[in-house]
Amino acid sequence: MRWERLLADIEAAEAARDRADMLGEAAERARHETGQVTMAGRLRAAVGTVVTIEVDGPQRCAGTLSAVGSGWLVLESGPASWLIATAHVVQVADLPRPAAPGLNAAARRVYEGLGLRHALRGIAADRSAVQIGLGGNGVIAGTIDRVGADFVDLAVHPVGEPRRARDVQGARSVPITAIRYVRRSSAQ
Repeated sequence: MRWERLLADIEAAEAARDRADMLGEAAERARHETGQVTMAGRLRAAVGTVVTIEVDGPQRCAGTLSAVGSGWLVLESGPASWLIATAHVVQVADLPRPAAPGLNAAARRVYEGLGLRHALRGIAADRSAVQIGLGGNGVIAGTIDRVGADFVDLAVHPVGEPRRARDVQGARSVPITAIRYVRRSSAQ
């Protein structure tokens, strides 16, 4: 009887050790997988939810996260939308859990190929009047006329007005790396 109890105690201790090892391995695997999630992955997981983003400058933007690309994201807020350069994001509030799974190789190539320049070309193509946020709280208003390899040309005109030759007050060339955000309003 004593031997049976002793063997049962040894078996129970061994089973408990095995369970602890298995839980430890699972926890380590979960930490490893979480360590592979990028900020872009966290943002992709939040598409469709309302978040608040602080952009250096400082500028705070709140809205529904509608798209995430390589180096940029889009927030929709009523009649306005914000194209935000993720390189200038200081913090994001209200991101839901869990994080997005990693992309497969084909999806990663597509995602990495659609940088901020591509998003800016879309805005230039629809001729939206925009406000471009720059460092140091600088904001310029106008219409993006063209997007080069590393710059945009902007026809400067009053905020909220469509681009008309008589209203254009000048032109600016802005390095893409200086752009914190582009705000456009659909109510024009």
